[in-house]
Amino acid sequence: ASFKGTCFEPVQWFQNQVTSLREQKLPPISLPMKLDEGLVLVHRLMVTPTRVYCLGPEIDVSNRVIRNHIRIVDCFLRVSFVEEDMTPLPSSALIVASDGIVQAGLKLKRTRVYERICKVLREGVTL
Repeated sequence: ASFKGTCFEPVQWFQNQVTSLREQKLPPISLPMKLDEGLVLVHRLMVTPTRVYCLGPEIDVSNRVIRNHIRIVDCFLRVSFVEEDMTPLPSSALIVASDGIVQAGLKLKRTRVYERICKVLREGVTL
């Protein structure tokens, strides 16, 4: 994925894009795509410690839940928690040695990244 910058006014940006396309008076283009069995198009949400990126739809491998609800696959969203550079979060980003939780003789403390992930899981994301 290519990220060219942060959009602080997504509604305005979208409205500008729609206006621009309408002014061009081009017919809408729809490219039919036949996917191999076991593949689906799914939207993706990339959650970083400071931002949320909406991507897709992307080709993804189906799973049992999607196969059981294939008629509403458009309602599914794949969510990934990643670093700012889109690399996977290391486990060290979630818990550090400190005062706090005692596990296997070590005192561990949850990080702000851990709290961010819990907040997204508890409260969801408004698009």
